[in-house]
This record gives sequence, C-alpha cells and structure tokens, in this order.
Amino acid sequence: MDLSSTREFYLKEKNSKEGMLDEVTLSHMFRKENSFTSGGLSYGELLSLFLKERCALSQNSIVVEIGPGLGDVASSISSYLKGALDAYISVDISKSMILEAAKKTDAIIADCMNLPFKNESINLLIANEVLADLDAVIGFSMQDARGTDIERILAEYEIDVPDGENFNYGAIRFIEAIYPLIAPGGCAFIMEHSCKSGFPERITVKGHEEFSIKFSHLKKAAESVGFSALLGNVNEILKADKDKKFICGILRPDINEALLPSEAMGKLYDAMTCALTPDEFVQKLVESGEFNIFNIGKYAEFIRASARPLGDLLDKFEFMLLFKEG
Repeated sequence: MDLSSTREFYLKEKNSKEGMLDEVTLSHMFRKENSFTSGGLSYGELLSLFLKERCALSQNSIVVEIGPGLGDVASSISSYLKGALDAYISVDISKSMILEAAKKTDAIIADCMNLPFKNESINLLIANEVLADLDAVIGFSMQDARGTDIERILAEYEIDVPDGENFNYGAIRFIEAIYPLIAPGGCAFIMEHSCKSGFPERITVKGHEEFSIKFSHLKKAAESVGFSALLGNVNEILKADKDKKFICGILRPDINEALLPSEAMGKLYDAMTCALTPDEFVQKLVESGEFNIFNIGKYAEFIRASARPLGDLLDKFEFMLLFKEG
C-alpha cells in the first residue's frame, strides 16, 4: 500500500509560464464564451449563476477559491457576485500559479489542508478540479492500514474499500479540514473528474499523477461531519449540447505532438486548451499562420471525422455542493 503525493510537484515544478498546457482542466477549456454551453457563457459565468441561485450569500460574504489556476473563474465570479462579496481570496500552494491568480483577485500561498482562516469565516468555498491532486491510497491493504488515520476514516465514515483498490484519502481529509471554516449558512462547491461506480483511477499528466474521485465516499464523509450534500453532473451547470462534437488539442496526442514544439505557441494556445468545434479548431490553426499543411481541406476532414461528442467528456465530471446549517 502506497500513498501518492503531488505536493513536491506543485511546490517546485508547477510553472504558470506554461499556462495550462501541462494539464488543461474542464474549467479552463470553457474559460471563454463558446459555442457549446448555455448562452455561450463561460464556465465561471455559469458557475456564478448556479451558485447565486443555491447559496445564501450576504453583502459581506467571504469567498475562498482553492487552486484558482490562472484566475479565470475568480474573475467571473467576482464580477457576477460583486454586490454580495466582501472579499474573494484565491489560495494555491504553488507560488508560480498564485502570482497569476493575484492579477485578478486577492491571493495567498497556503496548503488547502491547513487554510489560514478563522473558524466559521468562509461563506463560500470553491475547489474546481483540485481534489484529484490530493493524497490517494494506492493498492489499499487493510493489514497495512491497521492503526493508521486511514483506518480511522474508513471506520468513522463506514467506507468499504477492498484490498488492492485505490482510495481518496486526501479528499476526505479535505472535507474534514474545511467543515470548521465554513460559516453557518455557508456552502462549499467541489467539481472533479469522477470514477463513477468504480474506485479511483490513476490519471497521468505532465510531471505527476492524479486520481479520479469517488464522490459517494466524499458524500458519506461530508454528511457525517455535519454538511448536507447535493451531487450532480457538471452539465447541470454548463447546460451544454452534449451531442455536439468538439476538439481540444491538448487532449489529443496526435495533435499536440505536432503543435507544441511551435515557437509561436501563444498563437495556438486557444486551439490547444479550449473546447472548439472541428471547424473552429481548424480556423484557429489557419489564423495562427504557424501550422503549415499541404492540404488543409483534407486535414479538416480528418479533424471532423475524429472529433467526439462533448458528452463523452462532460459525463466524467461531477460536482458536490455542501451546505452548513445556519
């Protein structure tokens, strides 16, 4: 039995100069207006509307976002919920990434397992695609878990993990850590790659490995510590056309190997990290002037034929909205 950790990667290797080319996230793919989502709105805008409907935010609310990436969600929510916010604070363990977020919101460097906030001081906590980075037990063994905090968690929350499976230990510790910090009547929003009915699966990205999240385990823990929990698929927020086909260069090895070496990557960044229709994708390449191909018409045919329905991606992502009784 081993314990995964991405801590050293985020402390020493994560580099904002790459943007999100190392591990593009769903929230980053839809960071701009687009042709897929409801009204063409960005992920941050749609999340703002979703949270505004479901969370009781007063005029002096404190919002904390863990792992804000480049600050796109922070920028949208700060704008949409402006009248209800006293402060929006971005938190990241990576100094490089927090400097990017600091361009758009207040920001601090901190570990999400030891947040520097007073108890009952946060009205809304947001964690988009963060929990997969937290410690996971690899190849669980009950014998090895005896007498450890892992055994405590399994017993306390009545979670059953067969020997040999993986387990989101860090994600459940995160739920325990944030509960005291949420103000009465406040809430926490978590969105992540889900493992659905199975157990957490390894996700290999540049420089580190993450693990998908078993939300049913998190829900058990959250309700045990005192939250009430609402689970859902991320498309309840995006309301996107799931049948519409998309291309995202960073998700396609056959494409990113050809494009990433370009010296003009800045011109191709949107094609690599945004969800685009096949025609939009090809147009981005043409506009960049950096992608020379003998027959762009034939390449466009290839892109159209190899695009996949957006639902193939969206179905993998779930959210959990946690409420603390007021």
